[in-house]
Amino acid sequence: MRYGVVMDPSPVRIVAICGSLQARSSNRALIEAAVRGAPDGVVVTPYVGLAELPHFSPDLDSETPPAGVVALRRQVAAHDAVFITCPEYGHSLPGALKNAIDWLIPSGELEQKIVAITAATSAPGRGRLGLRALRDTLYAVRADIVWGEPILRSDPHEAQVAALLQALSKRVQAQRDPSSVLASRLASQSASRPAAVDVQIGLASAEDAATYSAFLLRGIADHPDALRIAEADVRTAPFATAATADAATFVARDASGAWCGVVSVERERGRAKRQHIAWIVRMYVAAQHAGNGIGRRLLQAAIAHARTLPGVEKVNLTVAAHNTSAIQLYASEGFREFARETDAFRSPTPQTELSLSRLLSW
Repeated sequence: MRYGVVMDPSPVRIVAICGSLQARSSNRALIEAAVRGAPDGVVVTPYVGLAELPHFSPDLDSETPPAGVVALRRQVAAHDAVFITCPEYGHSLPGALKNAIDWLIPSGELEQKIVAITAATSAPGRGRLGLRALRDTLYAVRADIVWGEPILRSDPHEAQVAALLQALSKRVQAQRDPSSVLASRLASQSASRPAAVDVQIGLASAEDAATYSAFLLRGIADHPDALRIAEADVRTAPFATAATADAATFVARDASGAWCGVVSVERERGRAKRQHIAWIVRMYVAAQHAGNGIGRRLLQAAIAHARTLPGVEKVNLTVAAHNTSAIQLYASEGFREFARETDAFRSPTPQTELSLSRLLSW
């Protein structure tokens, strides 16, 4: 069962879950800092029942679940967003935290929930494997993930916690406010999206080169912080067609022939020991067509083509870390993060980029 609650529309209400059961945990200290330093209009409430939850079992998830499970579900449902601090145990997330999430999956309280994640770490680079495992788990419920970077224990963490709460609050306000830019864009997309039968996916030919360049240049102008490719790259880089060896470009066209989206796939070049890898590159769906499944169909076409390339066994791609909708799409198609690079490209501000991979046998 799902415990629906009518929420107060004024304050942003955040439930904070510490993944560590340790009494004096540095991850718990982040939550305490969030409670103390919550900005005006934001209320942070710690969840305190993690250690008392029974091990997840579908047999226990009946019409009368355990009391601790009911309390967890109601608390998550009653809040606008969730803030999770996640220590890394054995290159993964703690079992107690995973157990709590397992209890929330069948009842739906985390479905498309706004969730901020971080970890208190002792050195740069640590904690990322635990956060990656947590992110993969949250993708199962299509959570809207915010932040995702560790916080160093040696640094004054109050400022970073405050920035995290601000980002979380802004995401909630955008979801709430029907006049917000985000809500207006989603409404516009919903009203203007074409029926799926009107969109055809096909291979690009050499005659499409000029249209391809114009379409991609428009995407770069509209979303400079999401596409790492620059205008100069479009004008100079080779354009893969059906006739290109070990590569292809797919185009989504509507009933009138107008372009809705593009994606290219190509075998990795230049290194003999990496010929088993193909890369999906330059994937872009026009904003007015976002959200109607075109991106998924283009991605599936690219994966299917990669399977036709002799010896190719896996496909990789990169995506801007803040592009959560694209990351969720890739995760649902089996892609998993294997690297994260800060300051990967500039637009002109530095952008963090994720590298994702999946086996073709998935």
